Amino acid sequence: MSWKKKKEREPCKVGAHSASTTPLNLAEAGAPARPKCSGLLLPPRTQTQFPHGLESSLATLPGGRGRPPRPSQWFLVNEILDMRRRHSQIAFVGTLHFVTTSTRVMGNWFVDDAACRAVLDVFETNRVKFGVVCYGYVLMPDHFHALLGQTEDGMAVPRLMQAFKSTVAHICQPHGYPPSLPLWNSHYDDVPIPGPRAAIIRRRYMHFNPVKRGMAAAPEDYFWSSARFFFFEEPGVITVTY
Repeated sequence: MSWKKKKEREPCKVGAHSASTTPLNLAEAGAPARPKCSGLLLPPRTQTQFPHGLESSLATLPGGRGRPPRPSQWFLVNEILDMRRRHSQIAFVGTLHFVTTSTRVMGNWFVDDAACRAVLDVFETNRVKFGVVCYGYVLMPDHFHALLGQTEDGMAVPRLMQAFKSTVAHICQPHGYPPSLPLWNSHYDDVPIPGPRAAIIRRRYMHFNPVKRGMAAAPEDYFWSSARFFFFEEPGVITVTY
């Protein structure tokens, strides 16, 4: 007997369920119920990854209380939750942050000596104000890198970056920059550094950034970074710690 004939002779096993007039109860069958949070239907993984206070935050997300977000809005929900999770994990004493902030329009905006010194002076003032340690930095024509360490618990690094960006935007107007656009991007990159080896790699990347851009023949030839401090122990505008 061929396989096709065998298949035709097998009784249909779906009829027992389809003929039943009693609806299937998922709770009685042991199926896990989908978690709810402030009226929003969330994926199970989201409910278990984030700290206390998630419910009050989700109430303000797209969709509103009692209405789940549309599929096109889930990316925004995940971005906000991921940001809260990321910053809640690295805001304590001893953590290292590799921060990067860029101008909204890419270009050669910070090339004048007076402008570069003014930008770094603002950063140094706010670094001291918020008690953050700097382990290296570089100011490029359209972005800024810094390797920072926290000396106390709290959101010192985000507050430092917010104050730095807002102050520079008020005092510095690069020639030729579109006046209708903000100077900096609204967000900045904050990468947690796991240890000394990773910190050295990031610092080397910062110091060789001007060389890759063709702005200096060697890292120590560029004045607006911490490279000269590590090569010649020459203090720069920003106080750097080993």
